[in-house]
Amino acid sequence: MKILAFLFSILATLFNGHNVNSKPPVASQYTISRPTPNITSTPAPENAPQPTIAQLLRNEPTESGCPQEGHIKSPSSFNAATITFDNQTAADLKVYWIDFNGNRKYYRTVKAHSKYDQGTWVGHVWVVAGAGDQCVKLESANAVNQVLVID
Repeated sequence: MKILAFLFSILATLFNGHNVNSKPPVASQYTISRPTPNITSTPAPENAPQPTIAQLLRNEPTESGCPQEGHIKSPSSFNAATITFDNQTAADLKVYWIDFNGNRKYYRTVKAHSKYDQGTWVGHVWVVAGAGDQCVKLESANAVNQVLVID
């Protein structure tokens, strides 16, 4: 009997005093949190085109977003998304992801008059480039399913 008590005391020491007969902790006793995404960007250059009052009143697109390139990065994100690149032009276009350091990363060429679905994350920034890798459109994924029309 003394040997059994001795073995039990060793086991109790190994479990740091935890009662081996106690129930395991319940998941609701713990809180799981995600880090807040770190969105980093710098202002657009002062010479970036400004929308006219007429454009704002008609709710027209005011710019391609290209002036932001070099001043914006893709943020960390936990929300998956899909962006569809709809190339309605007569030219092939290249698709680049803007990485966490603000650099272009080539993904794919979208043929003229075709579409391409790209898995991404909400907030990630994409550039569509034409001839000479000149920016045609810069857009961030702001919805779970988004279509970016290039015309």
